[in-house]
Amino acid sequence: MTPLRSRIQRFLAFLLVAMPLGLQFLLVRLLGVNLLIWDEWFYVDFIRQVRSGENWLPWLLIQHNEHRVLPMKLAMALLALLTRWNVRAEMYCSAVLAGMIIYGLWKIYRRSIGDDLLLFAPVAWIVCSLSQFEIMLFGMMMCFYFTVLGVVWALVFLAWRSPGGVLLALLCGFMASFSILNGLIVWPAGLFLLLVWRDRPWRIALWVAGGLGSALLYFYDFQIAPNTHIVPLTLEGFYSVARFTLTALGAPLGAGSLPWSAVLGLMLAGLICATLVRWWRRGAEQIRQEALPAALILFALVSCGMIAVGRASDPTAAVGSRYISFSSLGTVGAYLLVLRGANNRPPLSHPPFVAVLALLMPGLLAANVAGLHRANTWTTGLLQGKFLLQTFDRQADEAFAGFSYGSEVREKAPFLRAERLVAFAEPQDLLLLVHWREGAMAGEILPGRPVEQTLVCPVAELWDVAVALSTYGRQNRSQVTLSVRSGQRELARRTLQAAEIGDRVWIDVPLREPLRGCHGRELLVRVESPDAVPGNAVSVWTYPPYFDGLLRQAGTSGLDTRSLGLALNAFHFGILE
Repeated sequence: MTPLRSRIQRFLAFLLVAMPLGLQFLLVRLLGVNLLIWDEWFYVDFIRQVRSGENWLPWLLIQHNEHRVLPMKLAMALLALLTRWNVRAEMYCSAVLAGMIIYGLWKIYRRSIGDDLLLFAPVAWIVCSLSQFEIMLFGMMMCFYFTVLGVVWALVFLAWRSPGGVLLALLCGFMASFSILNGLIVWPAGLFLLLVWRDRPWRIALWVAGGLGSALLYFYDFQIAPNTHIVPLTLEGFYSVARFTLTALGAPLGAGSLPWSAVLGLMLAGLICATLVRWWRRGAEQIRQEALPAALILFALVSCGMIAVGRASDPTAAVGSRYISFSSLGTVGAYLLVLRGANNRPPLSHPPFVAVLALLMPGLLAANVAGLHRANTWTTGLLQGKFLLQTFDRQADEAFAGFSYGSEVREKAPFLRAERLVAFAEPQDLLLLVHWREGAMAGEILPGRPVEQTLVCPVAELWDVAVALSTYGRQNRSQVTLSVRSGQRELARRTLQAAEIGDRVWIDVPLREPLRGCHGRELLVRVESPDAVPGNAVSVWTYPPYFDGLLRQAGTSGLDTRSLGLALNAFHFGILE
């Protein structure tokens, strides 16, 4: 092979490795929503103290559920100061950590296998699989990435087998331990390496001391979270834990399917058993050569078991997006073991590698497709939540029932708005109708009696306007025209037959081109008919005011205290279809 051809192939292989990381950044760019969700509301007071210069250090060791999440709190504090607590910045931080994890796994790959980037590429796709969309698009979930980063680099530094290496490994072990509880597994995984490699006793003793010290600090004044339900020590309980563990092990390639994930978990368990048999037959040298991939599998296996102990009562949690970040290390370790088993032969001539590749490629494809679909659904829900938060003073308390900390929204949202933090640092993306029960119809839309709604545009960019129409539950045979104007400029127009309209439906009026800089402009939405007659006409639904503007219709009184049923950008973001 010529040097030029070799360089081209290596560059293409590098692109194949970099592509999944680039896709994770792109996912954050396109689907990341700057909104506090679930447990992030707990940290509003923490950020208040950070931004006001108060003493926030006591927060660092406060337990969060079963976890300490210390690195996450430090990163959150820094980013809150730099970005007005834009949680999308935390998502980008997670993507950076994912890149560092990939680089650490590359170090393990080079030590255990070789330097073929093309063969390493599947590892990068496993780490950045969209099946982990939840931790990619949930800011504070960077704590999961900190855990995996600490585990991977602790193993890398232990592999240096030097005084400096063990000290750096200890630091990484502390980072993993004080992120997610599962990070404590780094200590037995590292001890396994040191014992297999017959490392120097003082390094083994130092590592054990670091693990014991971490555990003592971690469990000091430890409280079991109320949402944790430990599986009972019964035969049925052990079965539930085993089933959950196997399912979680196979989840990285299971595309959200419980049965298929369980099958893949069984296959991984079979590979583990085959590896143990090979070690028994070939002796200590074989174990030393395969210790690093085996340590990754050990971490994933024990981690899935730990999660099972607290979550086995909910079998669907086994394929939960957030936990795949841990179990994916098992998939990576299994892939490296199979590559190692090729013994420097061309991998495609090694049947086990071909079989693994045949599972890996379609599994990753299915996992990414399913993950992307779920990520879109996730984002749609968050966009609605962002709208509700930005308009919290116009919403009833029940509108926040879906917020994990909904009872605190009224208390904490004014601070966020006053400081222009998170969602309040950005203009609205949407205008949505929330209170359907308060609807009332205007008069029939007849020639000379159009319905006109002026409004001050609340969104930054306008793609479409949707109007709630009513047919009075009858078949009407007339034309209806909906138009949107800004000043003298007509932005959109749509004409349709009333016979095609169902009762109480949203009619989408897409703009000819998106209106940039819409926020603050006055818009006019007009609904008219050139040929309707009484008894053969449609109307519109009106509601108590939920945006700024004036509603009018000739011959109809009382509309000045109502608002036309409108939604802005709801079709663009997939909230209405």
